[in-house]
Amino acid sequence: FLPDLATSLNNLANRLSDLGRREEALTAARQAALSIQEVVAEMQSAQRSTATTILINYLRMRSASGSDEDLSELTQLMQELRGVLEDEEEAPPRQQGS
Repeated sequence: FLPDLATSLNNLANRLSDLGRREEALTAARQAALSIQEVVAEMQSAQRSTATTILINYLRMRSASGSDEDLSELTQLMQELRGVLEDEEEAPPRQQGS
């Protein structure tokens, strides 16, 4: 449920940003990032890619807003996700039937 909610909030943030409603977009992007943060450890590989996109979107919007909010926790989560995705890309493909 939370990954779907986070994706919907991220889409909403992008649409609001397109309309020039930056503060509302930032709020939606923040809610998406916080939602995804709660479940990232339990996510499947494809969902982790989506989580990375959501976090990047929030960090991008946050940076553009000039906020001085402490982003260390989300930045650390982003780095962890990047490491997991890189490890999955380097892993040899699993053979069928094993």
